[in-house]
Amino acid sequence: MATNLSEARLIDLPFFPDSRGELSVVQFPEQLPFVPVRTFFVSRVPSESTRGEHAHRECHQAILCVNGAMTVTVEDRLGVRSFRLKSLSKMLYIPPGVWAAQDGYGKDTACAVFASHPYDPADYVRDYGNWRREYGLKEIENHS
Repeated sequence: MATNLSEARLIDLPFFPDSRGELSVVQFPEQLPFVPVRTFFVSRVPSESTRGEHAHRECHQAILCVNGAMTVTVEDRLGVRSFRLKSLSKMLYIPPGVWAAQDGYGKDTACAVFASHPYDPADYVRDYGNWRREYGLKEIENHS
């Protein structure tokens, strides 16, 4: 199971802006290390809200901000990294085992999330303390 932040990365997408607008292409399987079987969309998130706050045991995900801007913070045994997504030209890949949270939503932000597996509640680790224990990490007091 991947738990390496070096695997969580931005993926450059073919991006074609011109006077008629912007076109971005996500082509499978060339651009991702998995073939998506599920796609969902998140929008109208209040700017003070945090979403995600979980890890997956098996599922790979990739997040594409299609409008506005948002911050995705990922964590594993190597540390913590944050990515500001604000362009159709960059998609963030998140491997299994990596804790992820999204916040810093701008006005009218919308994102698409591509997932390698169908929805399965058993694949989620939703409690931060449980996640740290499951992946052999030290306890942290007062995690928010």
